[in-house]
Amino acid sequence: MSIMNHAMDIASSIIANQKLKETMQPLQLVQKEANIPVVPRKQSKIFGPDTQILIASNQAFNLISEMGVPGGIDEIVIKSTDTNFAIEIQIDGKIAFDKTYDELANVSRQSDYISAYTDKYGVETLRIGEVTTWNKSVKVIIKSTGSTIHFNQIYAKHHIYGE
Repeated sequence: MSIMNHAMDIASSIIANQKLKETMQPLQLVQKEANIPVVPRKQSKIFGPDTQILIASNQAFNLISEMGVPGGIDEIVIKSTDTNFAIEIQIDGKIAFDKTYDELANVSRQSDYISAYTDKYGVETLRIGEVTTWNKSVKVIIKSTGSTIHFNQIYAKHHIYGE
């Protein structure tokens, strides 16, 4: 290969690389301006069965709290021998969901995403799947609606978007 041909190949590569950068840069700007999520990052929280989870009478427990990032809640599972609790979900600063166990148990008969049942050991299990997405912030709060309540297990899986 002559020096001239080699120089032409290098020049062609530089021009092709520059064209690729020019093509990709607007796409990246559009993703950032439109706040299009790039890759979800999964996060899970598991409490119990070896962890004591007690919520005192008329008190609350913050299960999920994310600020300044978009994301979604994939699943929440709560196990307890007591049903005197409620779940509140705040999306972008507004209460989007505030239901007691009994209200959710009634809805579970008609929903594919909510199930509430008593297992063979007498433990009440509440599962909420594919809950919601948010743009800026989310809080999931479990509240005691009666006396102090003991939770056998609490599991939450959610994802946030970021670079």
